[in-house]
Amino acid sequence: MISRYKTCLSPTTHRPYLLHAFKDSDALTVRLLQPASEEQPAADIDLNLHLPEPLQPTRLRDFVSGDALGQPGTRWLMTAGFTFSVSALGGLRPRQSWVIPIDHEGQFVFPFERFSLTETTKQSRSVALRMQNVRQVAMIASAFGASSLDDCQILIVGGAHGHCANFEFSHVLETLTGCEMTGTQTPDFFPRTSIAGPATVAAGRLARFSLSFVDAATGALVSNGSRSVPVRLEATSGYLVDRVVYPRNGQSKFRWKALGMSKGDRLKIKSSWGTWSGDAEIEVRVV
Repeated sequence: MISRYKTCLSPTTHRPYLLHAFKDSDALTVRLLQPASEEQPAADIDLNLHLPEPLQPTRLRDFVSGDALGQPGTRWLMTAGFTFSVSALGGLRPRQSWVIPIDHEGQFVFPFERFSLTETTKQSRSVALRMQNVRQVAMIASAFGASSLDDCQILIVGGAHGHCANFEFSHVLETLTGCEMTGTQTPDFFPRTSIAGPATVAAGRLARFSLSFVDAATGALVSNGSRSVPVRLEATSGYLVDRVVYPRNGQSKFRWKALGMSKGDRLKIKSSWGTWSGDAEIEVRVV
């Protein structure tokens, strides 16, 4: 399915660009380049070695030979660079999504964590970008927490000239024109929680339920290994014995008791994790 997304920048900033990305185990460096005249002197710079300081948006004005980009015979002007470092942030918490944006001048600004920014307003990604008058060029997603980029997924939004990198992107959305992006639906990097258990419970009795991380699209089990990821639970009635669980290998169990309830009563048990509330729920009837 093809979807379209409007950008948030004025027409004057819709200049085609080439996005160069370099990844090592700890950091992702992205740079913007624009076509330059062939008369301009261009150095054969090793872009994998000359990296901006971590978390410091950097203005650049270096002419680069296309040979360094796998495009021989071309000349490029490197205008901006940014290095996102996981260790410089002290690691990433579960269910974080860091957006690397550029402003209306085509310069990088400090990235923001999407869900912390929109937790109270529940704004979508596109609305959050528009409110800050910036445009996304990359996103770093961490489902279960990360100490390195190897534990993350990366979304790249390439310019009209495309992109080049030393790794395969998890997902890529191509910018085909200055004011529209075309590509597959923005991927959901994060699994959902799923609750399973009895649909009916006798009044006053204890019941056991299971909670799992599952793929949002397929429903398949997703393992978090041994990484500690707290999932909060709440019940609209009765007594919830376990209010926080820590799934291992994607699975956990919890207990609920139909305390103080009568035949015919109904209730819901809900799960929340990260900044996402009401991620899953199950309805139970007392018999």
